[in-house]
Amino acid sequence: MATLRNLAIGLIRQAGYTKIAATIRKIKYDTALLIAILGLGTPS
Repeated sequence: MATLRNLAIGLIRQAGYTKIAATIRKIKYDTALLIAILGLGTPS
């Protein structure tokens, strides 16, 4: 579980976000942001 958490934090940081907790809260409701952070597209 720690490995998955670190992977998620790394992806968020690589996408340029510095406020990790706030970004995770946003991702729960914004699938476009999630897709952008995963590198599968851009936010609309």
